[in-house]
Amino acid sequence: MRRIDEASLARLATYPWPGNVRELENAIEQALVFATGDSIDVRALPAFLREGASEAALAVPGGNMSLPDILDDLERQLLQRAYDRTGGVKTETARLLGIKTSALYYKLEKYASA
Repeated sequence: MRRIDEASLARLATYPWPGNVRELENAIEQALVFATGDSIDVRALPAFLREGASEAALAVPGGNMSLPDILDDLERQLLQRAYDRTGGVKTETARLLGIKTSALYYKLEKYASA
């Protein structure tokens, strides 16, 4: 079970939700897919909720991560950026990334279960 951190919860609580429950549901679904570990942080939220996050830079993870783990994290970030750019349209996200839609679904499932 994943938890949501206080900063993310605050952003969800203060957003006006013009799309109502469906928009909130989509935002939570995206956050679950792009969250790392057991906690949903601001980086996992859709772009319209992240506010002020730099679109130009990827966050290179630190610590004692192996190269495969670092590459997975960077791939997750790129997928999230493309997903945000296309408004969550998966076929368009796959086209933007130059991969098959089936490959995108696989990757989204991979990161949702991580």
